Amino acid sequence: MTDIWVLGPSSRFADESTLVRTDDITDLATDGNGVTATLRSQKTLHIVHQDHAPGKELHSTVPPVPGTFHIALLVKISKVRQKLNDGDEDQILMADLDDDGAWDWGGPYPVSDLA
Repeated sequence: MTDIWVLGPSSRFADESTLVRTDDITDLATDGNGVTATLRSQKTLHIVHQDHAPGKELHSTVPPVPGTFHIALLVKISKVRQKLNDGDEDQILMADLDDDGAWDWGGPYPVSDLA
């Protein structure tokens, strides 16, 4: 079975990241600064945070994370699942700023592309 993962910022260090398997997420919330995921283990972590926006050095300002960005993640996961076939490589999604500086879910990226 192919897994879908979300690549997000580390809670410990700015130059580190974390991977969360999407089927382990039980709750998503957003607060304008980011998206928080609660896992089956009851651990809670940011999978998106405004202070750790990928590509933020390319934009003069980073907008707040949209209030529906967690819902946009669910839509993206659903679309990716529909396109996957058995035996496909695991896929990674990550929050990004598009060319206009707006938040977007990037991917899916095959895990081998990010290694």
